[in-house]
Amino acid sequence: MSGNKCKLGVDYVKQEIQDPRRVLPTSLKVKNGNRPMVPVWTPEPMPKGLLLELAKDTRKIEVEAPVHVGDVLIEDWRGKGIRLVASGEVTRVE
Repeated sequence: MSGNKCKLGVDYVKQEIQDPRRVLPTSLKVKNGNRPMVPVWTPEPMPKGLLLELAKDTRKIEVEAPVHVGDVLIEDWRGKGIRLVASGEVTRVE
């Protein structure tokens, strides 16, 4: 290869070819909250091939209010070490 000056670029391309990873931003349903949904994301990039599977599963998950930014709502999705963390606030209403 010629012309590549940044080692990070080469590492990125190798990663993309061998094991592409992405962060998934999505939402979860909330029970007893002032909002019906809370935004969440996977703070660590996950294998790209699992994105649609996780997105499908999130449609079935409902969490209880209150929810705070940074709350880990799913600790270990399907035993794969993938976390879902809240990126929004939902207060509890009775």
